[in-house]
Amino acid sequence: MRNWTSLLVLSVLVLLSGTLARAHAQTSPPFKTGEWRIEAVMTMVSKSPGMPSMPGRRSSVLECLTSQHLVPGKNPKMSNKCTFSKHLAGNTLYTEIRCGNEKTKGEYTYEKTSFHGKSVTTFTGPMPMRMETRLKGTYVGPCRHS
Repeated sequence: MRNWTSLLVLSVLVLLSGTLARAHAQTSPPFKTGEWRIEAVMTMVSKSPGMPSMPGRRSSVLECLTSQHLVPGKNPKMSNKCTFSKHLAGNTLYTEIRCGNEKTKGEYTYEKTSFHGKSVTTFTGPMPMRMETRLKGTYVGPCRHS
């Protein structure tokens, strides 16, 4: 009986230590908080008859990135029917947003002062299409406070 109790206590401690280690695990990739120059190329492939695809469209913006705002772009308001998930593996952040007939998967790999990544949005339903955005970012300096 005593051996079973010791084994049970030891098992609980091992499980608890694993849970605590995950709770304190890195939740943000290694990058420098501040203003970043982000270069993006977006392409859209239509799968709907009569709706043309769009060739690569380039853009460049300056954006302030923080540990709470890792993914470049405006954060849209999501309805209650949308789900958002993310996980970090090493220095790569994986994201997924599901909202009705739209699904966006993102993958962003960060270094201290640079990152690269892509997001792919697929739309199903009466006008199916696929939009892909490739991103490169470079740290510029501290965020400007307006």
